[in-house]
Amino acid sequence: MLKKLMQPKNLKYLLAIAAVAMAFVGFKNFTGDKDKEAVVFSMVQDALMTLHLQPRELNDELSEEVFQQFLEEVDYNKLLLTGEEVAQLEQYRLSLDEAFQQHSSAFFETAYALLQNGIERSRTIYRTVLSEPINLESDRSLNSNPELRPHAANEVALQQYWEDQLTWRVINRMYNKQRAQEEDAATDSTVTLKSLEELEAEAREKELEQQEDWFDNIKDISRLEWFGMFMNAYCMSFDPHTTYQAPREQENFELSMTGQFEGIGAQLKKEGDYIVIDRIIAGSACWRQGDLQAGDKILSVAQGDGEPLDVVGWKVADAIKYIRGEKGTEVRLTVKKKDGARQVIPIIRDVVELESTFARSALLDG
Repeated sequence: MLKKLMQPKNLKYLLAIAAVAMAFVGFKNFTGDKDKEAVVFSMVQDALMTLHLQPRELNDELSEEVFQQFLEEVDYNKLLLTGEEVAQLEQYRLSLDEAFQQHSSAFFETAYALLQNGIERSRTIYRTVLSEPINLESDRSLNSNPELRPHAANEVALQQYWEDQLTWRVINRMYNKQRAQEEDAATDSTVTLKSLEELEAEAREKELEQQEDWFDNIKDISRLEWFGMFMNAYCMSFDPHTTYQAPREQENFELSMTGQFEGIGAQLKKEGDYIVIDRIIAGSACWRQGDLQAGDKILSVAQGDGEPLDVVGWKVADAIKYIRGEKGTEVRLTVKKKDGARQVIPIIRDVVELESTFARSALLDG
């Protein structure tokens, strides 16, 4: 099998496998994020330069591509960083080739700090803008294609862009809702048309929900996954089929390919500080046990008779690490029911199959 893998036509696949596998091996002996990042950087650099069919020359051209690829990956819509902050990163534009050779993460450290600040700043901006009625009389324009506009020059300009962006999105929602209700009213005399004020308030509320979901997902990205984007900027500069997958991405990839995992069989979502059961997968371990229901809020997780871990305020991805486990092992969930009652639910983990993952075929009329 090794001989087959080492054939030139298969080396590009081996690269992604090797980078991930070696990173996992390294993680057993390193605990801090920076230690893990150092292992990943070393392995990705070694894989790209020794296993890739056509290793690229490390020069300024490569460095510029990596710089641009990373910015597009982390802030494609130009909603997080300002032009002033991008200018702070410009000092690294032509030195990322040397950084690759030296395994230097100085660029990533600077970019990561700016991004975390930008996430919190943008969250404050959209919450403030959407807390008050949108001015429907303003006469402004917006270029909605981020590829055709630069980053907002500074924080003031970024706030103005956010205001324009949210105004445009709210008006779009209002327009679609108004058309829908007018069509309904044309065939149903009982339909009451809502005023512009009512439509605006509803559209703003929906937009706030969407922004909150989007930023919750961004906040759920771990530092190691941000670092994975940095590594992928190098991989993509070599060719579009070479990627580094952080551990969680690798797990999701394997799940998407096999349609199976070992756990309890419940889909989870985040609501405020709580992790909530969104759906029970038919035939799964928790479906057979019967006590866990959609809408239950998970308060703590215990491994068998072990000490429960309070998971209120946790990210979904972090809680999943403790809820999933080997087939035949027990996990105990302390949940808060819809009526406020608390219940400890013991579940024996099993193989969960996601039927929607599998391809199907049918033969019709011969």
